[in-house]
Amino acid sequence: MLRKKDTDRILMTMLRSQKGTSDLNFTPGKPLQVEAGGSLVPVALDPPLEQLTPYQTEMLALAVIGKDPGQYDTLVRAGSADCAYEVPGECRFRVNVFQTKQTYSLVLRKLETKILTLDDLGLPTIFKDMAAEKNGLILVTGATGSGKSTTLAAVLNEMNETRPIHILTIEDPIEYVHPHKMATFNQRELGSDFDTFHSSLRAALRQAPKVMLIGEMRDRETVDIGLAAASTGHLVLSTLHSIDCGQTINRIVGMFDKEEEDQIRGRLNECLRYVVNQRLLPKKGGGRVPSQEIMGVNLRVKDMVLNGESEQKTFYEVMSVSRNRGWQTHDQAIADLYEQDKITEETALAYCSNRPVLARMIDRMKQERGIEDENALELTLDNSAAELGKKIKQVWPGSGDEFPIRKEVQGQGAWVIYEPRVEGSGSQLELIFPIKLLGEIKGVRAANPKGFVIASGSTGGGEAALVEYKLGSLKEITVADEDMTTALKEILPPVFPVSFKLANQRFTEMKKQALQEIAEKGKFQHVTQLEVIADKAVDAQEKAALEQVIKTIKERGV
Repeated sequence: MLRKKDTDRILMTMLRSQKGTSDLNFTPGKPLQVEAGGSLVPVALDPPLEQLTPYQTEMLALAVIGKDPGQYDTLVRAGSADCAYEVPGECRFRVNVFQTKQTYSLVLRKLETKILTLDDLGLPTIFKDMAAEKNGLILVTGATGSGKSTTLAAVLNEMNETRPIHILTIEDPIEYVHPHKMATFNQRELGSDFDTFHSSLRAALRQAPKVMLIGEMRDRETVDIGLAAASTGHLVLSTLHSIDCGQTINRIVGMFDKEEEDQIRGRLNECLRYVVNQRLLPKKGGGRVPSQEIMGVNLRVKDMVLNGESEQKTFYEVMSVSRNRGWQTHDQAIADLYEQDKITEETALAYCSNRPVLARMIDRMKQERGIEDENALELTLDNSAAELGKKIKQVWPGSGDEFPIRKEVQGQGAWVIYEPRVEGSGSQLELIFPIKLLGEIKGVRAANPKGFVIASGSTGGGEAALVEYKLGSLKEITVADEDMTTALKEILPPVFPVSFKLANQRFTEMKKQALQEIAEKGKFQHVTQLEVIADKAVDAQEKAALEQVIKTIKERGV
């Protein structure tokens, strides 16, 4: 068996081989490898070791497990074992030894010794609200290595700084060692302090904690006891493996039998406070940056927890229109990272949840930036459906950040309006709005009707910057097999303005043509023409972009 000092030397050589090393990987047939920035990198030793043999990985596994017969029995019986390993004065590791093709492999995750604060991590202020909760269930979810434990440690540290309470953690292994500050911490580790999660959780209910951290909700029994604790006045924090907040709810429900579904949904509805899902994205210039999807609880979320999602109501849709509450989807969080220039567009689209939605967000950012290169003298003035959609939302106060838009009308159900499309050409352009009606309309239950609202305006004539669109006809609107077009016309104005103004298609083309000439020739005599166009700009942002072009030409003196 390897001596401890030899094992420590190997581990520390690997850890120091790359900046930002997070994992050490020992696999037969491969060289020593570390994961840094999300990629595996081979590590050179002296003398060189081209690839590990099964005997070498088994000896290393035995050295890491040490003299604990329980861990060795678990490895032989179950095919894998978890433990902690410490290099004194240096660092601690979370270790998983597992059997693969009759050999053993190991992965060691470096455990940070410094507990970062919420501010250090740059987490949204809503995490401080989570740290102030008195009871219920808070879940931080995501893939392995997405930073769940780091986020939870920061939340616990906030409690430690501000609340004189008893906090109990039940972990496998202990990842962050919390000092006593205002709070009193008791941290228990599987194998050394207790034998199973289930027995430890049952005992925890008699240990008078105000806050409990469960390292992972790994099975239905753990979930069952965690929900019981959250329902009896404790605040329970835990992790789960899932791809987003919505799947987290479905995964918990899926751990139980079908006949138990209603009961578990009811219990979850009673105690759930927040769900956070994390992803780590490659950062520009190296390293990684987190994206967090955040969902709290309101009446709509409670309804979906109890009854499940449907085409008309999804967790994603609720989060997307609740940024004023501090909630957000991954797509919105990733769009923010892109806008802050922390990630590339390619990375953003690779890690998003809904590619078309994020692509539209990025397109709008590009349009709003106007001229990115002054020397190019170009200005993109798109009049596509996406641009029209942006203008439409400007004349609908409170319509939300993204389509679909859901709007409640008192006593008249809810409207869900989807991404508009543009039809027609020449002097007439029509905007078509697919719309669904939910709930009751004039006392009649709406059975998933779907129709179209048409607004039209003359867009080809004249040189005005804006043209007026007037609300047109409704088509294919029926409720309970009854034609509701006439009835709906009476209640439509609260949702759609009777008329609104958007960019004139012809005027937009004139601007494009003038700017193209300037981009090609860059002559001073075009400034006057451009100044006339700037005076008729659709909004202040467009006017500023045009004035910047004028300024650049004058400074060139050409």
